[in-house]
Amino acid sequence: MIEFDVVVVGGGPAGLSAAIAAARNGLRTALFDENPVAGGALRYRLEPVSLPNGGTLPGPSAARALVDDALRHRVQIATGAVAWGAFSGFVVGVTGLDAHREIRAKRLILATGSTDLAAAFPGSDLPGVLTGSALLRLLHVHRVWPGGRRVAIVGAGDLAEEMAKAVHDAGGEVVARGAIETLAVSGNGVVERVNVDGVECPADVVAICAGRRPDISMALALEAQAGYSSAFGGFTVMRSESLETSVTGLYVCGSAGGIGSIASSLAEGTLAGLAATASLEKISDSTLQQEIDAFAGAFPDRVQQIEAIEPDWTQHLVESVTAGAGK
Repeated sequence: MIEFDVVVVGGGPAGLSAAIAAARNGLRTALFDENPVAGGALRYRLEPVSLPNGGTLPGPSAARALVDDALRHRVQIATGAVAWGAFSGFVVGVTGLDAHREIRAKRLILATGSTDLAAAFPGSDLPGVLTGSALLRLLHVHRVWPGGRRVAIVGAGDLAEEMAKAVHDAGGEVVARGAIETLAVSGNGVVERVNVDGVECPADVVAICAGRRPDISMALALEAQAGYSSAFGGFTVMRSESLETSVTGLYVCGSAGGIGSIASSLAEGTLAGLAATASLEKISDSTLQQEIDAFAGAFPDRVQQIEAIEPDWTQHLVESVTAGAGK
């Protein structure tokens, strides 16, 4: 079994910045990501990103810069590596490398990101219906147009606006915008027409923005305490001011801890990496506190949302068990 001081699961902006923060302070650090190339959402979102070193680059360039920085600090990055399970003692099962392996960590940082929320509506199972992030991946990572020119973008938020620009830049046409609650799609085996907000028109592709939710499955496998937050996209993990969970030595950062911006994910990654470093006595507690204070000053709303998470899930379980015991 291979052992590292710090293992980071997830190679998006949070995971990369966490690995860099740990490695630059002398910790033997490994990062595992299931994608062929690390970078996460940065690889398909083209908006400018302000990096921790002060530079500003488009998303894909920012991803490359972070990977280069991680390699300079001797982070061992394994891509195409699926972390399929986490067990007591911070043993992580990884597959997709030369062989299946078990990796042991003194400290474990989960930067597993988030997943698209699905939406059910008439015609939602037709080929040509896809999520917003899937469309951006096709266009910006694989350079593939999903078919036809006419695209309906349904839903709201920054991602919807980013999709509209991406479709236009790729030579497509946005033929409809509206709310998911009003959406119906029809066609003979594929998307041919869309009805949204009471207006029907021809369409070839429907991209939906129904929101995202944190991926907390690995944190739950390690029995980290969870709660509910509508601001963070649903059930998420309870964390301290240093982003440590209820399991000592387990940290969660970025969208895995609640849906947020790329800027907050980068900052959370750095904080989690330094918190893990401090717990191994490689930096002082005062240095960590400075980072905590800096994060709170830069992202006060994020800090308030973290502190406001209520352990409703845990409480519901306690109430259910108590009610059952009384029968």
